[in-house]
This record gives sequence, structure tokens and C-alpha cells, in this order.
Amino acid sequence: MVTRGKKTIFKLARKIPAISRHIEREMKKINDGFEQEVIHRNQGNPYITTLPEKGKHHSEIIQQVEQYLSFGKWMNSTIWIA
Repeated sequence: MVTRGKKTIFKLARKIPAISRHIEREMKKINDGFEQEVIHRNQGNPYITTLPEKGKHHSEIIQQVEQYLSFGKWMNSTIWIA
């Protein structure tokens, strides 16, 4: 009962314009920081956006996967930026 009351209060509080703007600003800062960190970590590493005409050998794929995994720390099917 208390949990549901808290959820309702915070849901209504988010509709107050000043609080809504504050939440949006904080979310934008977090997203911008995350984007900058990803860009910094992936500098010099090409993005694969199309399939190659000729398939890759198994060892090349494994090597590329290991390279991508080295960008962050792998835990429980999630990559955490270390």
C-alpha cells in the first residue's frame, strides 16, 4: 500500500513543469556523458554497418568478438563500461 502511494506521488510530481524540466536536464546530462564515453572508447574501431560480400572465417569472427568484449567488462549478458 505504501509502495503504491509512493509511486503515485512521484508519478504526479513528474508532471509538475519545474520537476519535469529538472528530470529532463539530468537525463540529457547522463545520456550526453554516456555518448561521449562510448565515442571515446570506440575511437579507431570501425562500425560494421553492412554485410561483407565474402564471408569471414570463424577465427576472424572470434577475434573481432574478443576485441569488442575488451571494450568493457562482461557480466551476466551485459557489457559494463569499465
